[in-house]
Amino acid sequence: MIFVLVYCTAGISGGHINPAVTFGLFLARKLSLTRAVFYMWIFWVGPFIGAALAAIYHVVVIRAIPFKSSD
Repeated sequence: MIFVLVYCTAGISGGHINPAVTFGLFLARKLSLTRAVFYMWIFWVGPFIGAALAAIYHVVVIRAIPFKSSD
């Protein structure tokens, strides 16, 4: 499955949708250290940004809906 995703997005992202791809290219010396670090930090920062957005959505939208009891 990952092969298909990398193959389909290689023209846009260079195939860096999986940290293993980036790390493998770095180990094969097809990617410089600075470019590898640039791609890899996204894999760490992206989930934190997504979690923060999900937390904000939870507080603002989900808690704003009043809970209706079955009484």
